[in-house]
Amino acid sequence: MPRSYFDAQSQYLHQPHEPDMTRFLICFSLLFSLVSGASAADGPVAMDQATLADTSWVTVQRPKRTLQFVGTESVRGYAGCNNFRGSIKFADGLFEIGPLAMTRKFCGAQANKAESQFVNNLGNTAGIFRLGNVLELHDQEGATLMQLTEASNK
Repeated sequence: MPRSYFDAQSQYLHQPHEPDMTRFLICFSLLFSLVSGASAADGPVAMDQATLADTSWVTVQRPKRTLQFVGTESVRGYAGCNNFRGSIKFADGLFEIGPLAMTRKFCGAQANKAESQFVNNLGNTAGIFRLGNVLELHDQEGATLMQLTEASNK
């Protein structure tokens, strides 16, 4: 350990200037985490339009539904029976998806009910967070509306 000495003029205890291994390790750790990128262990990352642009997602639950962010101002996808497209806005830290235009195919009462729930969840989305390859859509209270995973580009 470095020795401390007393400076009679300033009446303060001083440490000599020697390389500090702790500071070095902290800086190295920060640099490594920046270079390696965020991992799932880092916690959810709030998304914005720029980070969502041109990405594709598929629901975790079956039947598979899709959500694509087209550029920074549009969305499109498959709601389980019908296709949709619409706008996306991000203002004051909140997302707004819609209004959505949809095809009008009838797929049965149960399928239409599930599709309506999916579309309503999109309309109620206020926050979008990413944790690894999982995208979570949250309402204004922070409740999770749905989870999607990154779609493969096959």
